Amino acid sequence: MKYREHQGERFSEIGMGCYGLSGAYGKVDIREYKKTLDCAIENGVTYFDTAQGYGSAEEILGEVVGKRRPSLFLSTKVSPDASGKADLRAETLYRACEASLKRLKTDYIDLYNIHFDDPETPVEETVTALEKLVREGKIRHYGVGHLPPHRVKRYMESGKLFSAMGEYSVVARHGERELFPLCRRYKTGIVAFSVTGRGVLARKRGEESCFDKGDIRAIDPLFQREKLSSALRIADYLKEIAGNHGMTPVQTAIAWVLRRPGVICALTGPSRREHLLENIRASSQELPQSIWEEIDSFLEQEESRFKEEGHQAVLSLLSQPLDPDGEKAFKDLLYAAETAVALGFLEESVLMPLFYDLFQTRATRDAEERSRALERVRLEVKGLLFPEE
Repeated sequence: MKYREHQGERFSEIGMGCYGLSGAYGKVDIREYKKTLDCAIENGVTYFDTAQGYGSAEEILGEVVGKRRPSLFLSTKVSPDASGKADLRAETLYRACEASLKRLKTDYIDLYNIHFDDPETPVEETVTALEKLVREGKIRHYGVGHLPPHRVKRYMESGKLFSAMGEYSVVARHGERELFPLCRRYKTGIVAFSVTGRGVLARKRGEESCFDKGDIRAIDPLFQREKLSSALRIADYLKEIAGNHGMTPVQTAIAWVLRRPGVICALTGPSRREHLLENIRASSQELPQSIWEEIDSFLEQEESRFKEEGHQAVLSLLSQPLDPDGEKAFKDLLYAAETAVALGFLEESVLMPLFYDLFQTRATRDAEERSRALERVRLEVKGLLFPEE
């Protein structure tokens, strides 16, 4: 395992994310997951990322870490409450931090992250509270994640931001437009997550999508339609070009992320040890510069191809009646909205209220009422993206 340094800290360049412990990817075998966490530590991983909102993840990580705490770099997040509302007032941060310290069984947190934006609380109030936690020794650094670039910039201007988290992989490069250049300008570290495309790069062409109950990938646009086709083309290409050098598509994708300027850590979150060990080996593998240049060229071409396909798909989905199956209509609208954001057709902050409206339709039991709500969302998204159509 190779290690990187940032703002006086040293940690493994490949980190272990604990999002899977939240149940986001289906049923969790806690005993097996603990063995995977142990395996990570034994194989040189020192960076561990979790969150207040990941179910029992903080407690489980705290149990596994035990006496090995001094050699590890623990990152956690203050998450939205049960209703999904983010609250970043000072008193809320203090309570949340104390609770995370208790669950992690530690007296300090290396990196405390703002998980989601709270537009009702001034950034200055939140930063002042975070700085107080630093002075008290309860946290060593603070960072942000899942915030629009203009809000990240406010944090950078108001305090000393350690890092910003962003989805980044060969199948999700939208962070390169605004967020990552901003991080480089302010010398804020980039912590990349979903670097293996949430497992899509390990998929085989023609393999049926079969997810456990509760697995968010069942509605993830990355596993749908043109996005999935694009991801599989990328996986096939990586297998072909890197296979002769003894690297799997997943390892090539991780190594590609680690080469990007400003990235201080690439987070992976496998629940099985064999997948973890495959990921970790990416830290010690390398390809000739000419091969990396070929990969970059292919990704540029693929992005152009998908941009054209994506534009047509989004227009088609928003211009015709929704599928009578409410769940299918929900997936189609989610696909259209996320694809529009990923391709830069519209800023995420503009569409965010409609994302909330869209997810609220899933709680509507009456089929007709849900259908009307989905239709309203379709028309609003279409009006924002294609006002002249």
